[in-house]
Amino acid sequence: MRVISNKRITLGLIGLVVLIFVAYFLILQLSLSSTKNVPELLNSISSSAIDGDWQKASQLNSELNDVWKKNEYLIMINYSEAEFSVFEQTIARLEAAVKQNEEYETVKEAADALSLWQSFGKLVPKP
Repeated sequence: MRVISNKRITLGLIGLVVLIFVAYFLILQLSLSSTKNVPELLNSISSSAIDGDWQKASQLNSELNDVWKKNEYLIMINYSEAEFSVFEQTIARLEAAVKQNEEYETVKEAADALSLWQSFGKLVPKP
């Protein structure tokens, strides 16, 4: 019977952990890039608000919510509850601003959401 040394077991476990992390981040990146372009949606919502096209802004906001609902569980795994909650609150405030036809708030919340979303796509997110 062959005995496996501790060094080989350790290296094997480290390799397995690295493989799991690489696979997870690849899946995360593919998922975030394969969905509708969230930054594009957020920028379009801002542009629609500036142009006063609230019907289009509302439609784009609905699309944004659909994209978020499809990706929230994957993002929840990698990011703290605080970041996740802040993004959800920002999306909710954005939706309220669009419903109230508030240009300044819509543009502000879309910019905040864009900053948070871009942080989600990084290996090491900003605090």
